[in-house]
Amino acid sequence: AKALDREGRIRFPKREFDEKIGRYPITISLDEIYKKLENLSLAFYDLSIERLSAQFRLPDGTRIEKKDPTQVENLKNLVKTIFIINLFKRLESSYAAFGETLNRMLSYIRAAKHYATHHSIFIPPKMRGDILNLFPDMEETEDEIPFDRLPAPEELFSKPRYKGLYNECRLSKQEAEEFVDKCSKDEEAIESLLRMLPNHDEKYFLLERRLQQIMKQIKEPNGVIIFTQYADTAHYLYRRLKASFSRVMLVTGAGGYNDKGEKALEDHIVRRFQKVGGLLISTDVLSAGQNLQNAQYVANYDFPWNPVVLIQRVGRIDRIGSNYDIVYLIN
Repeated sequence: AKALDREGRIRFPKREFDEKIGRYPITISLDEIYKKLENLSLAFYDLSIERLSAQFRLPDGTRIEKKDPTQVENLKNLVKTIFIINLFKRLESSYAAFGETLNRMLSYIRAAKHYATHHSIFIPPKMRGDILNLFPDMEETEDEIPFDRLPAPEELFSKPRYKGLYNECRLSKQEAEEFVDKCSKDEEAIESLLRMLPNHDEKYFLLERRLQQIMKQIKEPNGVIIFTQYADTAHYLYRRLKASFSRVMLVTGAGGYNDKGEKALEDHIVRRFQKVGGLLISTDVLSAGQNLQNAQYVANYDFPWNPVVLIQRVGRIDRIGSNYDIVYLIN
């Protein structure tokens, strides 16, 4: 009966934008950030393309020819452009996502410098995860990588997916020195970028203030689903919001936390939110295939590349059988 209107037609709620959210000021210089990113050498990407070009393909499927300097240089420029665009998308999402990415990059650069200095070997970016995952509890903003615990190069390159790369990544003394010098300059630039990030997050506080108003007005099992592209942003919002609200849950592709702060599987968290409502923070892992019409609000903390994903996000609450005549979108 809830799915039909008075005339027996299938009933969907009406969508409206939440006009009460307002706008937040940008308190950092985007031009200055762009200039610093543009001036990064990104020597690790350049060296990857030079040494491992046979593994890369152009958009039409043809392999990059190491002997063709034009192809190699064009690929270097393309990679740098994509790198900068992706970093700006993270900055748009949250200072936290931007900062976490830069911190991971710093950790990788420092490890790559270590291997180049002490072993005359180049560790490509594709190996970054193999290094950083060795120290999951390391606070990247405070702790230095324990270099004495890093595996030998032979151990890293022994994995099947890196077969045949060891000789391609060996460096002469001069090549190692040049690589370390460029990485050191990038390291200084990244540290200066991190110092530019403000301590006060206007975007977050704007959302928190609006959520305070909403949560005072609604009752169980109503709630708000907050979507973001990035797990870094999702974890940041979860940490901050759970300090101010009683029922806060998190879902990412790597699992999540229920409203008691316990690690839980996605389906458990979804069922719990359907029952009690509250705040559900999620990456786009929940943007399709879930019935969450117990909630009346969807908040887009950032915008995905694909506009179809925005339609899928609001589709979690704009469903047949909704208890609400109106559902709200918070951008």
